[in-house]
Amino acid sequence: MFLFICMTNLQLLIARSIIEKEQLKSVDILFIGDVHNVKISTI
Repeated sequence: MFLFICMTNLQLLIARSIIEKEQLKSVDILFIGDVHNVKISTI
């Protein structure tokens, strides 16, 4: 459980760094996917 949460947090940090570098407008899709993964890991 804790490992999954850590992985999702790392994915969020990586996604934020990529978004800041490329300044993509598909940020909502990435965050929705990460939130969905977090909900699945917590259940």
